[in-house]
Amino acid sequence: MVKFSREANNPTKSCKAMGADLRVHYKNTYETARAIKGMTLRNAQKYLQNVCEKKQCIPFRKYVGTCGRTAQAKEFKLT
Repeated sequence: MVKFSREANNPTKSCKAMGADLRVHYKNTYETARAIKGMTLRNAQKYLQNVCEKKQCIPFRKYVGTCGRTAQAKEFKLT
């Protein structure tokens, strides 16, 4: 069993997720999780749908070494 660093204040309104052996990049999932952190479920779903349709972007704040630039990042005060 996985030990989480913190227990939820209200377990009825929170969830925990874990993935193993997924074919995704750590840096991309880190930035995606950081982008939707604190959003309501509906807002997060709408935001991720816009990302899939390329109407909005995921802002890369920590791992920016090889990321391209996009005008959509101006919304987050990034280039």
